[in-house]
Amino acid sequence: MPAGTYNIRITFERDVGTADAAGQHIPDWQPFNPPLKRWGKRIESRGRAYWAAQQSQAEVSGIIEVLYDSALHALLKADRTKIRGKIGDRVLYVEAFDGPKNKGRTLDLIVREPQ
Repeated sequence: MPAGTYNIRITFERDVGTADAAGQHIPDWQPFNPPLKRWGKRIESRGRAYWAAQQSQAEVSGIIEVLYDSALHALLKADRTKIRGKIGDRVLYVEAFDGPKNKGRTLDLIVREPQ
C-alpha cells in the first residue's frame, strides 16, 4: 500500500440541517470541527445513467478507498446519510461502505456523484 497511490484529498462534511414549518428536512452541510480530511484513491468500477421524467439524470458511482480511521468508520456506521465527501468542488454522497479491509487498513466508500 504505497502512500503515493492515495493521492485524492477528501474533506468530509456532516448534515446539521433543520426542519421547515411543514416538518420537512432542510439539509445544511457543514465541515467537521476539527476538519475531517482523509487521503484516498479512486478504484475504477462502474458508471450508470438514470432516466427519470423523460430527462437524463446522469450520476456516476464509484469506489473510493480511504485509509482506515476509527472515527470515520464510527460516523458511517451511525448514519452514512448524514456524511458526504468533497474533493475540491465535487460532492460525493456515500451510498454504502465496506470495511475495514486489507487487515484493518482501509475502508471502501461506494459513492454517488451527481452530475
